[in-house]
Amino acid sequence: MTSVIKDFNAAAKAAFGSDIIAMLARCPAFGHKDCCLIISGKNHAKAAKAFLTKVRNATHAVSRSEFDGVISESSTVVWA
Repeated sequence: MTSVIKDFNAAAKAAFGSDIIAMLARCPAFGHKDCCLIISGKNHAKAAKAFLTKVRNATHAVSRSEFDGVISESSTVVWA
């Protein structure tokens, strides 16, 4: 699974910008029933939508938070 995430990060950086980072938050190998990938970076939504074209029955949500005046956005992709 680690090599898949590394490959995805490399492809996403090449296609959507060097600041794109994908983190695996949940997966069956970790004891969960679903998978959750958190994607951050300027074009996170575009990277998430590109990933969604390859995964069936996945959901996409954009999260936005602010801490100490700094706004952070990320996309979450969940699939079973």
